[in-house]
Amino acid sequence: MRTHKISYLLVFSTLIISCFSKPVSYAVGIGGYQIQFPITSGELQTRYPNAKQTLSAYLTDTSENIQVVWHFEGFVQDKKSQPYGVIIRLKNKADKLDSIRGAFEKLYQMPFQPILQPKHLGKYEYYEKDSTLAVMQINEDVQLSMSRRKIWPAGGYQFTNDVLIAICYGRTDTEKERFAMKQGDIRVRD
Repeated sequence: MRTHKISYLLVFSTLIISCFSKPVSYAVGIGGYQIQFPITSGELQTRYPNAKQTLSAYLTDTSENIQVVWHFEGFVQDKKSQPYGVIIRLKNKADKLDSIRGAFEKLYQMPFQPILQPKHLGKYEYYEKDSTLAVMQINEDVQLSMSRRKIWPAGGYQFTNDVLIAICYGRTDTEKERFAMKQGDIRVRD
């Protein structure tokens, strides 16, 4: 009987500790950028002094071949605000999409999975199927997705020659799906 109580206490204490565990940190180098979570707005602005604030919740750094946009729930001006995701746009690399995917699959030893039908988008939200979109759940906190960049001129969407790598951190399943499918958006627009 005493052994049973000890086992119960061990399981219970492990469960309690896991509820208060911190999110797993994540880092990867892409195109000369060190993408890292968690990180603060202040740290990003120090690391990338040429990055520009876009609206109040985006921090953008652009070079000739790459654009990196960090997405914040809070304000970029708050130096302690943390980004929940980043969109890396590799300009004119659509012909390299498969090899870039292959490199990530080799790095993480897991395959990308296509998103053929949304599971979590709103009932009346429109989603145009994207055969280039695939996601990889790196761990419970980090999702990586890749696709060709889409734009929406009059008459429907078109693919550009750019590759998007979207990494979100610490999001719900619905937000992860939205982040991948909506090229960074996690909220339903009014």
